[in-house]
Parts: sequence; structure tokens; C-alpha cells
Amino acid sequence: MPNPYPLQAPAIDLSQAPDFPEFELLPLSSGTSLNLLARSQNPLSKLSLRYPIGIDWLGKPFPLNTLVQLLGEGTKQKTAAEWNAALDRCGAFVQKSANRETLVFSLICRNQNLAQALPLFRELLLESSLNKDEFDMQKELQISDFMQESEQVSEQARRLSSNYLFKGHTLFQEEQLSELQALDLEQVQAAYQTLIFEQMPEAFASGIEPGDLAPLTAFLASLPAPAGQEPKINPWTIPAAADLHFAMPGKSQQALRVVGPAPSTRIQEEFTFRFMLVLWGGYFGSRLMKNIREEKGYTYGINASPMRFKSASYWMVNTQINGGKKEETLAEMKREALRLMQGDVRAEEIETVRNYLAGSLARTLDGVLNRHDRLMGLQGLGYPADYLRLHHQSLFEIGPADIQLAAQKWINPEHWICASAG
Repeated sequence: MPNPYPLQAPAIDLSQAPDFPEFELLPLSSGTSLNLLARSQNPLSKLSLRYPIGIDWLGKPFPLNTLVQLLGEGTKQKTAAEWNAALDRCGAFVQKSANRETLVFSLICRNQNLAQALPLFRELLLESSLNKDEFDMQKELQISDFMQESEQVSEQARRLSSNYLFKGHTLFQEEQLSELQALDLEQVQAAYQTLIFEQMPEAFASGIEPGDLAPLTAFLASLPAPAGQEPKINPWTIPAAADLHFAMPGKSQQALRVVGPAPSTRIQEEFTFRFMLVLWGGYFGSRLMKNIREEKGYTYGINASPMRFKSASYWMVNTQINGGKKEETLAEMKREALRLMQGDVRAEEIETVRNYLAGSLARTLDGVLNRHDRLMGLQGLGYPADYLRLHHQSLFEIGPADIQLAAQKWINPEHWICASAG
């Protein structure tokens, strides 16, 4: 029976590029600025506020994570049940997140309900009660999660690599159980005051026409608007190659995390690097998946991905392997890296990756919410407004010689940091 799946990827052309939206920056009389993405046919609106983590809170994830959990768990006017019921009546939803560099709070609702939902969003941000009983519960949950995660080989490999990569770097210092056990409500209240009341957030809105901005501009004008202080983050460079291991006797599997350097300043170089990384190990048809999963059976899955922050850029390969197969897995990873460094790249591979990346790019821009999140993320990393268009165009310009040069510069095994646990 003939194979129904073609081996040759169909060619695509530049005219098939998706629509590349851009935020329009609107200065407001309140002193803040609004990044606005106009309405799409989707009847949803999304408003996001991004607060920079101030100097005093860099590298302190436990108070920040606890603060994010407590916001919305009761306000000065309503219990958690009452506040959530009021939000539900508006058909609205709130997302909250904390990472190493920012806090982000987002309101999602139907366009027609925005004016009713905004006062509840403001209540969450500025009038949360930070209830002591809720704090105690959240702290216990975090301690329980931390200790359970400590039994996982993947988590110990993550901590091992993170401690080595960012030792001494304030933003990325690894959290310790003792710090979590010592956490008190006063620390969370101090973070709340500093980050929400003493810093001006960046505002991003999507799905709202300029003529419907009155409730939104009134809401933004009601927020505290002091001048925020940019965190002073120390320059970071990737440390020397190393082979690290955390012994966990009795585990049937090992977790393996391999890290190497990545570009962070030149956009075109980053496009080529990302293309090469996907071909090497960044999608299901990649060389690492075919070799280490399909042919050797050492793992269920292996993935190479770029890691990008404002202050650090690197690539990482993550996998969990059968016990005792660490050296064999590393040997195959190195073999595939050396093949790319020697220029062993086939035209059909390039065409497949080109199709995969073009499809992935279009998928991230499907709908107002996806566009909102993608554009906000790119803006936060300092990318230019035309980044998406340039990225799509680069897919048709990258050839075997470009991939070889990128491999030689960025995935040379001599520079790898290997961290394993198990």
C-alpha cells in the first residue's frame, strides 16, 4: 500500500503571509499610555496591566506568587464568593501571573460588558483584603507543592541547572524551602504596596474600538500613577561548560537538561538560530526526536527551545530518559549537533521546518486574544514593531549555509552545560 503521507513538504510562498497586527500607542491624560489593538470579529475584549518587579523584589518569587494568589480572594467590600459571583454575572474572567520580571493581571470579557467589569477589576487590584486565613492556606499549599516537586527528577534537574546558570544573579536566584517557610503576611503586604501602588503599569487593550474607550480611560486614570523605577539588572553571560548531577537513588528514570548560549541582540541572527534549533530538536519531526525517541527509544519525548528574557538568552533541551542512558543520549545529541555544524542539511528538511514555523506563526495570531498575548510578549522583550513580518519573511531566506553557521556558533557541544537528576 502506498504511503499516504508525502515525504516532500509542499512549497509555500511569501504571499501567504498572515495579517501582522500592531499595537497603537495612545498617550492618556492620566500620564500612562495605552497599547491598543483594534476590534476583531471576536466579541471579546482583553485588558492587561503589566507591572515591573521593582528593585526590592527581584529574585523573591515566594512573596510575589503568594500575592498573585491572594488578589481576588476577597476584597474590602466583598468575600471571595461575592466578588467572583459579580464577575461571573458580567461574563468576565481574570488571569493573574507572576514571572521573574513582571506581574501581569488581565481582564477578559464580552465587549458590551466591559464597563460593568472594570470596577470589579479595580477592586481586585486596589482593594484586596489579603486575608490572613487565605495567606496561611496558600503558604501551606506552596510548601506542600515545593516538597512534592522535590521528589521529581525533572524538578531537581531544573533547580540544579538554574543554580549553576544564574548563581549570583539577582533576578534568577533559585528559591529555597527555608525562605518559603519564613514567609509572612507582612512581606506580601509590602510587595502589594510597592508593586501595585507605587509603580505605573503598562496597559494593553484589544478588541476595543477607539470610540468605546471612555470606560477604559476612566479606569486607567483611577489607578495610582507614580513614576516607576526600572530595575537595575546585572549583565548576565552564560557560564562555562559543566556536567552536573543530582543523585536520587531508586528512581527508574533520569531527567536531563542541556543548556547552551543563544543570540540576544541581532534580530536576523536570532531568526536563523531559531530555525536551526527547531530543525535540531524543536518539533516532533526534529532530528533529536527521530533519533533519540523513534530510533533509540531512550525517551518518550525530547525538545529544544529558546529561552528569552530581557536580561538573559539561552537555549535548553529537556528530556526524561530511561535510567542509565544519560551518556548514550548525550552522545546522540552531540552527533546530531555535529552533523549540522558540518553542513549536513537537506532541502526537504528546510522546507518542512519552513512550513511548520509558518503555520505556528499564523496559529499564534489566530483571534484577538492570541494576538494580544503575542504582541504584549514581544513588546516586553523589546522587539521592534515589525518583528512578526520580518520573522515570516526570514523563513524564505534561510538556507543550508545559514543553518550550518548558526549551528557552529550556538550548539557546539564544547559549550554545553548538562544537568541531570535521578
